[in-house]
Amino acid sequence: MAKHKIHPNSLANLKAHAAPQFTSETAKAASAKGAAVRKANKEAREQLQATVKAYKSLSKDVIDDMPSALDILNLQLVKALQGDDQDMVVELAKVIAEYQAPKLARRENTNVEVSADDLSDEEIHAKLKNYFDKEDDDE
Repeated sequence: MAKHKIHPNSLANLKAHAAPQFTSETAKAASAKGAAVRKANKEAREQLQATVKAYKSLSKDVIDDMPSALDILNLQLVKALQGDDQDMVVELAKVIAEYQAPKLARRENTNVEVSADDLSDEEIHAKLKNYFDKEDDDE
């Protein structure tokens, strides 16, 4: 009896069938499988390249004639009205209304970084006065 217990993952417990055994037959099978995978990958790459090439050639011709997003939404709205799908009509009307009249709360903000080292004292005071005057107008 051993003085200490041998861990089941120790090298002493490895069995011959635990690791793959390569014979000339299994090596040929593995080689054939690898070749099939490489061939499939090559075909997939070629198919992807053909698809990208077709898309690029098609997109040059079609994109110029494509309707705008608003035109597509209007067309879908007409179809929903004809199909009497009230839920879809409401959803599309909301989206179209957003395009036609954006919310007033949205406004464009422009951030300008100015270093105090680049400005004179008079320019700094003028910018601060302008900033605080704008804040008073917003309230």
